[in-house]
Amino acid sequence: LEVLSIALYCMAGMDRKQAKSQESAIKYFLLGAFASAFLLMGIAYIYGPTGSLDLGGIAMIAAMPESGYLTMAVFGVGMLLVGLMFKAALVPFHQWAPDVYQGAPTNVTAFMAAASKVAAIGALARVLSASGALQEFWLPALFWVAIATMVVGNFAALVQKDVKRTLGYSSIANAGYVLVALLAHVKKPDQVPLTTALFFLVVYCLMTVGSFAVVSLAAKGGEEGTRFQDLHGLWKRAPFAVGCLIVFVASLIGIPPTAGFFAKLFIFQDALSTGLVPLAIVLAVTSAVSVYYYLGIIQATFVSDEGA
Repeated sequence: LEVLSIALYCMAGMDRKQAKSQESAIKYFLLGAFASAFLLMGIAYIYGPTGSLDLGGIAMIAAMPESGYLTMAVFGVGMLLVGLMFKAALVPFHQWAPDVYQGAPTNVTAFMAAASKVAAIGALARVLSASGALQEFWLPALFWVAIATMVVGNFAALVQKDVKRTLGYSSIANAGYVLVALLAHVKKPDQVPLTTALFFLVVYCLMTVGSFAVVSLAAKGGEEGTRFQDLHGLWKRAPFAVGCLIVFVASLIGIPPTAGFFAKLFIFQDALSTGLVPLAIVLAVTSAVSVYYYLGIIQATFVSDEGA
């Protein structure tokens, strides 16, 4: 994760002529270093009582509560989760994502929204699975984190004027959806496979990278255009790209019969089957809310240049 993060700090500031690119790199670096400190401290608290860096050590401590190390293990897992929630842009550790996504070059933003998020979610899944014996401590907290992430991500996206910031908040909301899938899996691993989360991640990555690729076509004169008005007239200049964008957005919303619909449906069913009914309801409601800002992106491409 740190090797990946260091590379991303550099990539976010690649456009040395743009102050916003430099600003995004500095913000990402400072906040990323802060989160890494939590991650490292959590690892230290797990290593202390176990003498091992293997994730299996967490289960070993949980199986021996009489050892007196249970509190240390819970604290260590908590700090690990804080670090990983930052990497995955989960609320309340999400503030960096919209700013960095907006300031970084669009191709870098697409990579950050896809590849880096998959890495963070993968690490989070490993830690949650390993600490399943301690879920009575962290499950209630992550339950509310998932709700807050879905609500904040979708409702904050409603008022954005920049397409990349809108997609940044969309990325936060989607992190909340995949967290619901992870919680359902960890709660009942024999009943709910991890394939639901994996399928959602694959669909999300493809649709997000595709959306950012279309947004990059709004560049004019070597300057990126990321505001909604910069997309005006795009349907005339690149009709095929706009057609693809419609498909990508429909899948991100979850409109049948797109892959995004089935991905969200599977998460919804898993949440219901594991007793996480409130999460399933919030997922459905916030997905409906997302229709507004996603359609706003499509609408901007069909506005004529004269009306810009």
